[in-house]
Amino acid sequence: MILRFLFVLLASATLLAAAVDPGVGIGDPRDDVLRRYGKPSSIVKRGDHEIFQYPKGGRVAFLDGKVFEVKLPLPPPIIEETPPHPPAGSQVPASPAVSASAPAARATPGSTTATGAPPAATLSPNEPSPMERISREIEQMEATKESDAHASDEDDALNFGELLVSLVLHFGITLLALRLAFKYWEMDALWPGVLAIAGIDLASYGVLELLGPLTSGLSQMDTLQSGIGTLIMIPAIQHFCFNKQLQNAVLTALAVKVIVQLCHIFLFVLLLNALFG
Repeated sequence: MILRFLFVLLASATLLAAAVDPGVGIGDPRDDVLRRYGKPSSIVKRGDHEIFQYPKGGRVAFLDGKVFEVKLPLPPPIIEETPPHPPAGSQVPASPAVSASAPAARATPGSTTATGAPPAATLSPNEPSPMERISREIEQMEATKESDAHASDEDDALNFGELLVSLVLHFGITLLALRLAFKYWEMDALWPGVLAIAGIDLASYGVLELLGPLTSGLSQMDTLQSGIGTLIMIPAIQHFCFNKQLQNAVLTALAVKVIVQLCHIFLFVLLLNALFG
């Protein structure tokens, strides 16, 4: 009774395997697989390797456009291929087929398949298959992209913090330079006017710093920033100060920029001394 039950199970498994026979042979062209099973759910390309991913885990791997590895289950075939009628008296060799109940056939080195293309070399048990190597390379590429994006976000946050500190220092130094220049050139203004002059200069400085990546660093040069800042500061000083003389406004703006540059150099020397002193 048990032997009869096992025989029935074996026969059912054999019929099921024959029903889902993929009909894909080693060395079959890529176009034949597309005509038989249709467009796959995804395609992975890597050099001369290509992988068709089908639903439920089925996949077909190609090397130079020829099948060299098959993983079941594959979807039901769209069309049934009928062998051409051979002419009378001729003999047609049987085409190789991949059985669903056995792994993909691998020929020994030096032999050829029915299509005339050399088969893929037999891999050792510990050596990964070409399809597994391609999958690993794709995963490594995706991990590298994620790490590069994370590093780019960190760099952007660091650059924004440096810019914010630079703006705060520039604003404080400009206020100090304005008060010193006002005393020397007999210029004076209310505190709201002084803050407005420093704010206008800070805005021009910030815009030039932000334009640095677009101008390849040209707008971040000290000479250009000082020149543009002086031209913008002259009308601001003339507008907010009690003394409206243009000559005094020009001299005051020049004096402010000189003091700002000297303060920057002094702070830079202090920083170098703190780091390497």
